[in-house]
Amino acid sequence: MREHVHDTRADIAPSSVVFESLTRRFLSSTMSHGILCPRCGASIDFHKAVEWHGPDHFSCTNCDQLLSKNLILRAINDLGLEHTKPRKIERFR
Repeated sequence: MREHVHDTRADIAPSSVVFESLTRRFLSSTMSHGILCPRCGASIDFHKAVEWHGPDHFSCTNCDQLLSKNLILRAINDLGLEHTKPRKIERFR
């Protein structure tokens, strides 16, 4: 017979805690300036208006080359950030 285990996930109100995605956290940091366009070599500034084309492609602000979000994920992996814990953000009302 299986012992009943209480699921503690239901004890946390969904509106009280929010986790910020690793990609969003990386793009808002100064480390994101290290992403270079593979076509022209220019640094891509995600703090300025980067034009997104769908959920996973964006264009270089210098040469308009269409780039994949995989470029960002590779930079996160190269920096070893994929193993960091997500930051907990408390919502205040």
